[in-house]
Amino acid sequence: MDAARARALVARYAALSGDAAQRRLPGFIAAYCAVRCAAMAFALQTAATAEMERLASAADAYRGRLRQLLRERALLE
Repeated sequence: MDAARARALVARYAALSGDAAQRRLPGFIAAYCAVRCAAMAFALQTAATAEMERLASAADAYRGRLRQLLRERALLE
């Protein structure tokens, strides 16, 4: 999801629920990235050759996003 859609989703959620979840989102997104990266790595162990590149690319993308989020959190604290 691009940044504009993510902002719209969070704004809509806040308007409907009254809950400002913005501060919790980086932690939730980091956890999601970690789980998805692990799932891709696990799937790679039994993947057909045709799927290996796609799964490895997805694992790399989730790993990269997780690193980015962790660096951002370290700078904030």
